[in-house]
Amino acid sequence: MLQRPAAMHDRLASVSRALAALVYSGRMEASDQEQALVRSAAAGDAASFATLMRRHEGRVRATCARILGAAGSPDDCVQDAFTKAWKALPTFGERSSFGTWLYRIAANEALQALRRRKPQELLVDELPDSSGAQIPGPGIDRLDRERVREIVRNRLLELPDALRVPVVLRDVHEWSNEEIAKALGVSLPAAKARIHRGRLRLRELLAVDLPDRG
Repeated sequence: MLQRPAAMHDRLASVSRALAALVYSGRMEASDQEQALVRSAAAGDAASFATLMRRHEGRVRATCARILGAAGSPDDCVQDAFTKAWKALPTFGERSSFGTWLYRIAANEALQALRRRKPQELLVDELPDSSGAQIPGPGIDRLDRERVREIVRNRLLELPDALRVPVVLRDVHEWSNEEIAKALGVSLPAAKARIHRGRLRLRELLAVDLPDRG
């Protein structure tokens, strides 16, 4: 039986709440200390940039790992992201937080690496539609936050690249649908469809570990 639109929306909202646990703090205002480090690094101070690298390496690595998936090592992606950030830092201009800017660079580097590794998986427009699948209701918020984060991280890696990447970009890194379509080289409707199907598939996977708890 097909899900009613309102019911489907409520069920998919539980996925968004779970993914929200993975959202980075890049939107938070940088501390005065970090702003000083960024300005010093932009002026060419390598020691300041090294400090910024240490602060953000874990999140940059997580960004690369989620986009590359279980089969890819994030090491080269992390190195490439920091190299590109160091070269581009003089043009940063503090239009956003340093973290937001840096994680976007990392995401783009991971996308390029993924495209080199499996170009066909990012260019396929036709994917199985599971919009009629029966999926349990929400119950994620009642579980321990750290456990939810770990479960979501693991289940994300089980999604095929063509579904995982748009879901990570949209729900974890908060890219717009238009930005995702452009990055993946697909039409806007195709990008939206992938996000929708990815959320559905993730909800099905999460239901194994996070069943409807009433």
